[in-house]
Amino acid sequence: MRQMDSTVNQNLPLVKSAARVLQIAEILVEHRDGLTLAGLTRELNIPSSSCHALVQTLLARGYLLKDRQSEAYRLSRKWARLAYLVDDSDLIEQAEPVMAEMHRLCSESIGLAVFDDDEMLMVHRKTSRARVRIVNPIGTRLPAYATSLGKAILACWPSEELDAWLVGRTLSPFTPNTIISADRLRACLDEVRREGVAYDLQESAMGILAIGACIRSNENEPVAALSILVLTHGADDSDIWRRLRQLTRTGANTISQAMGCRSVEGPVGLDDLSQIWEDVVGDGAPSWSEVASSDNRSQATQDDEGE
Repeated sequence: MRQMDSTVNQNLPLVKSAARVLQIAEILVEHRDGLTLAGLTRELNIPSSSCHALVQTLLARGYLLKDRQSEAYRLSRKWARLAYLVDDSDLIEQAEPVMAEMHRLCSESIGLAVFDDDEMLMVHRKTSRARVRIVNPIGTRLPAYATSLGKAILACWPSEELDAWLVGRTLSPFTPNTIISADRLRACLDEVRREGVAYDLQESAMGILAIGACIRSNENEPVAALSILVLTHGADDSDIWRRLRQLTRTGANTISQAMGCRSVEGPVGLDDLSQIWEDVVGDGAPSWSEVASSDNRSQATQDDEGE
């Protein structure tokens, strides 16, 4: 294991602005409901103008959120995402046996990714056994809004954080199916919240379908997403699509529970994964063609709106 040195050179002066940024974070950890600018100014004991400049910088970079009614500032989830990017070893350790069992059952490509700098960063994977396969190497970055991985994460964000993320953002098309309207993306994320899974219906690349689900930490924070990728011709069987859907959701639930999340709903555990694959779960879930048909109707509406 690499040895890290945290020794501080006491002879070097500290940068006040950097120290105050960290102070703001530490203060807001203790005030989970947030503080107004006046409250932060009092806590830091610095001029209001100096505090305002620091707060606006953190707000612009996505590290703070501002409540429109109370005008209180609080920490965004970006801090938690940074923590998992620094050390994702526990995440991978907990995910590995689940992904291995999912791969044994379905033989399809399975990915594990974390949100990083507006994209999904692939941190672990299992590759399909098929002759023609989808390969996203570890380190691959994928657009959050155009993938099942990203939409699974975005659907778990508070509305104000999602709104802040979408402000001034251009949703560039990767295929004719990519959602490029902010309103349509919000509607899509509403569906993800209801169903518990997100879809990529040839939105990031033609010929590829994916089902993704969010993984939560012991504090119920969305920290990663799990997905199964298939080629379009491999999802023609509606029973297979329904099984993959349930397998993805149960896999994410199982990893979430292993991470200490206590609010997991639905089946969890390796035994449940096997049972789901053996039985066609008649939960009323749509087949891939039904999902695609619904999405195409929404896409047509998006085109008609000129967005």
